[in-house]
Amino acid sequence: MTDVIHEFGIIYVATKDGHEAAQALAAQESLKRNAPHVPATLMTTMPNLAAASEHDFDLVIPVTTEQGFQSSRAEARLDRWEALSRSPYEKTLLLDNGFHAASGDIAEMEQLLENNDLVLSPAASADRLPEALAGHLYETGMVGIRRSLAADALVEQVVVRLREQLTIADDNNPVLT
Repeated sequence: MTDVIHEFGIIYVATKDGHEAAQALAAQESLKRNAPHVPATLMTTMPNLAAASEHDFDLVIPVTTEQGFQSSRAEARLDRWEALSRSPYEKTLLLDNGFHAASGDIAEMEQLLENNDLVLSPAASADRLPEALAGHLYETGMVGIRRSLAADALVEQVVVRLREQLTIADDNNPVLT
C-alpha cells in the first residue's frame, strides 16, 4: 500500500502501450481544466512519463503489468484493479483513460465515498449478457474506493479471482500454433 498523500484523488493507469498513455494525458488535461483542485496520479509502465515535464499529473507511480495471458485487454483490466491497492489517496476514483471531465462535478464523486467503501459503474455491455449475469458485471471504467481493511481485502480478492478466471479461460482456449 502506497502512503496516502491526499484525502481524495483520481488515478489513471497506462500499462500496455503509448496509446493508453496518450489517452490518460488527454483525460488529465480535461480534469485540470474543469477541476484543477482535484489531484491526479498516473500509474504506468512507461518510465519516460515519470521524468517528462509535458504532463500535469501530481504524481507518476511506476508499476508493472500483467503478462502471459491470451488477452492483453484482460491483463490491462487486472492492472487497473491492482493499481487501486497502490493508490496514494484515502478516497480514490479510478477513471478509464478515455474518461474526460466535462465539468468540475467530478469532485462530487468524493461524496459517494463518504459512506461507501467501494463504488462501481455497471458495464456498458451488460445488455449483451444473459439477464441473470447482466446485473453482476462491473467495468473498471470508473471505480471508487475508500481506504479500509475491508475494501483493501475486497480488491485483493477481486485481483485473485480475476487472475484465476484468466488462467481458466486461457486453459480452455489454448493458442493454436
